[in-house]
Amino acid sequence: MFITEAFAAELGPVVGSAAESGTSGGASAFWFNMGMIAVMFVAFYFILIRPQQRRMKEQQKMLDALKKNDRVITSGGLVGKVIKLTNDREVEVELAKDVRVTALRYTLQIDNLDDAAK
Repeated sequence: MFITEAFAAELGPVVGSAAESGTSGGASAFWFNMGMIAVMFVAFYFILIRPQQRRMKEQQKMLDALKKNDRVITSGGLVGKVIKLTNDREVEVELAKDVRVTALRYTLQIDNLDDAAK
């Protein structure tokens, strides 16, 4: 607006520009962004993925060690005692006297509330 086309044409290239130095600013920004994405992936791995895998292994080990007369908590919050191991996917749980239900193994947790109270 303040500079006419005639004066703008006389200025020439700006000193220190990417065109003058022969390097592209876009390439360095690309590698910086790729590095930041890699750092974020590594951080997510150590903060989220690895601890979740550890919890899954502990849960699987606990389910494999499940035996008769263990006190368990279902995912619905019901507390009962394992009466019978039906197969590798199901167990029979007694919730009260003569009240038995079949539950899937992966929905159970071993009740260790008694240990915390001691």
